[in-house]
Amino acid sequence: SKPMLGERFQIPSRKDLDRSLIFGALLFGMGWGLGGYCPGPAITSLGSGSVNAVLFVVAMGIGMLLADRVISPILTHKALKN
Repeated sequence: SKPMLGERFQIPSRKDLDRSLIFGALLFGMGWGLGGYCPGPAITSLGSGSVNAVLFVVAMGIGMLLADRVISPILTHKALKN
């Protein structure tokens, strides 16, 4: 079998686990568990008019903005120092 939009499957060669990956996975899992929504279905749930879905998507958006504005520069700075 092969992917629909590519010549072959791309399998990552890196196998290391760093703090950023583990921390991100923990945050993702906690948000998913506490909110009760997976990010993709949460967006489609907006069509239902559910207040919980709206709150989850707004909180998810704020979290994404914070990660982009706060965490990414810190990680970039650390990467440049190494």
